[in-house]
Amino acid sequence: MFSINHIIWIVICIVFVIVFLAVFRSKKASLTSVLTWACVICLLSELIKICSVVQVVSAGGTGAATPYITTNHLPFHLCSMQIILIFYARFSRNEGSRQAVLGFMYPTCLLGGAGAIVFPSIFNTTISVSEAFTHPVAYQTFIYHAMLLVVAIYIRMSGEVRMDRKTYLSSVLAYYFLMIISVYLNSILSTPVFEAGKLVSLEHAPNFMFTFGSPVPFAGFDSVGEWYVYILEYMVGIAAVFALFFCKEIFVSGRKKS
Repeated sequence: MFSINHIIWIVICIVFVIVFLAVFRSKKASLTSVLTWACVICLLSELIKICSVVQVVSAGGTGAATPYITTNHLPFHLCSMQIILIFYARFSRNEGSRQAVLGFMYPTCLLGGAGAIVFPSIFNTTISVSEAFTHPVAYQTFIYHAMLLVVAIYIRMSGEVRMDRKTYLSSVLAYYFLMIISVYLNSILSTPVFEAGKLVSLEHAPNFMFTFGSPVPFAGFDSVGEWYVYILEYMVGIAAVFALFFCKEIFVSGRKKS
């Protein structure tokens, strides 16, 4: 599963995270300064991605040449949505909502960043493993997600973000809300196939937030009931995993109240 090129990228990302965390810590950088750095990387990352994956195709009807980006490159996965959250956290003057956003970013940037580096989808959908050091998308993908790890770890290290039960609950609920939105979004961007006015299949179906199926290859669902079970397990899993990131605060809070 792990090629030599992929392993090299993992090592590069680990070094990237360690070096920048060490630099920020030695300079006693504020979280705002780190977010400013992250904003710059976000802009460069998206510019590289757009320029690398955009295609010019003939538009139906007019035949005019039109730029087009396929759905798998749209910024609707959680890692891509972090761009909006990073900019909001950097420039928002509403400290309450800023704290909530940063609290949500802490587990999601860490999980998403690590997951994308260890299991990069680009090798299945965009480029081959042999292009790991020759295609710009590879650099964009790995550096961007390494940046997310730096931001997530520094949110905790900075001590500037409130970490408590309230932050945990708001983060879990925010994730559930995005799951609901993704069901509609995945449906809108799918290509349905009808026969005699009846929906029989989907020619193409995105899987943003993984609400249409597991991120790892699987056989699909035999019934709506199976999908309900999958979503329930997904939600319980998110609540449990997020609790690991806030276990210290939850435990301490519980002891204080008792």
